[in-house]
Amino acid sequence: MPRLPRIHLEKAIYYVTSKGTHNEIVFREEADYRMYLELLAKYKNQHKFKLYSYSLLPDRLHLLIETSEGASISEIMHDLNSLYTKYYNGRYVRRGHLFEARFKSVLVEKLNYLLPMTRHIHHTPLSHLSKTENPPRFRVWASILIPVLICIPRLAPAQIKIIRIRRRSHWT
Repeated sequence: MPRLPRIHLEKAIYYVTSKGTHNEIVFREEADYRMYLELLAKYKNQHKFKLYSYSLLPDRLHLLIETSEGASISEIMHDLNSLYTKYYNGRYVRRGHLFEARFKSVLVEKLNYLLPMTRHIHHTPLSHLSKTENPPRFRVWASILIPVLICIPRLAPAQIKIIRIRRRSHWT
């Protein structure tokens, strides 16, 4: 049975997730995170979409995107994930799919769910922390770094590269 086409609405907000095939690591090193963010910036300019928040975990990613006129979420994610896969396969001398199936996307109502979804994306690393075999080495890049850079202006952006998350019982 063929898959159903995605719903395309202009200026709609989508919560997008994509994970590695068989939970494979898709961001091995700092350079991989940087490359994905460079591609995200490139296609953000090309497709003119708004990026409200993101979280890049070692084995998956979460994005909150508002599409613009003329660009569908499918076009954006196809460009982004296919070019990243080419980069990753070349860097680590591998072939085939990097991401499992198609990305998943859910329409988000802006008025009631934009802030809760942003909070969810920023809390996602904490929920995955308990599943990690080596928590001190668990790395994530997230858009929550932007407020940190604003609050601590004396630090250059290059100095804040990776959020290292450790188990803490008081986190909610």
